[in-house]
Amino acid sequence: MPTHFQPTQQSCLGDSMTGATRRSAARAVRAMRVLALQVGQRLGLAQSVEQRTRLDPATSLYNKFGLMAYGDKLLSECEAHQREISVAVFDFADLIEVRSIYGTRFARDLTGVIVQKLLAIAGERGLASRTGLAEFTVVMPELGRDKALAAIRRVLGYPTRIEFEADDNEIVLVPGFALETSGPDIESVEDLYREARMSIDDFQRSESSRIAHLQRSRERHSRPMKLAPRMEPEVAGRFVRRDMAPTTPAPLRTA
Repeated sequence: MPTHFQPTQQSCLGDSMTGATRRSAARAVRAMRVLALQVGQRLGLAQSVEQRTRLDPATSLYNKFGLMAYGDKLLSECEAHQREISVAVFDFADLIEVRSIYGTRFARDLTGVIVQKLLAIAGERGLASRTGLAEFTVVMPELGRDKALAAIRRVLGYPTRIEFEADDNEIVLVPGFALETSGPDIESVEDLYREARMSIDDFQRSESSRIAHLQRSRERHSRPMKLAPRMEPEVAGRFVRRDMAPTTPAPLRTA
């Protein structure tokens, strides 16, 4: 049953209720704003943490998690516009030996040069990532195989190499690399990365077996001699190359 009020009392009580309601509403709005701010800060923190988990702390490049996450976004964009996308995996195996020979600072500076070069290959639309201790991966959207290879050679030259000089020491670092381009059977950037990595692994195993076989054959007929790897541009239909025979990093010029 509704309650009735006298006009004067209704007016006073009504004003009082309105003020209380407004104050309550204002407090609720402030509470919501504080809550929204806290949630936003937490989300921002979560995003910041998530972002950090996708970065390599030593180079500030994306790590493998970042490669898969952001690489798939680029792949989806290219597929939406019916464009190709290429992924190149670079294996700087000698970088580990450089560290042991020349020290951490020298290797760190050399890694910085590698990062700059790979970012140049990736360009504004692509991304570069560090996917292993001495492994780097570059995603090149809207570039097919030939254009991607041209972009790599434009930055790293031909034969492909990284030249670095510091403390009166100069070295030439020669990476092995494999290049994969999207196709109807590719569902993710991880597929492209995996195919490229497998190509490098297969090539390296083949080279190791070949060198070991030839070394044993050479030892049976003459004095033991180290054999240089063969330069082979094509392996199992995939583009895999080591444009120059690898050498143990050593000073080309010393003071």
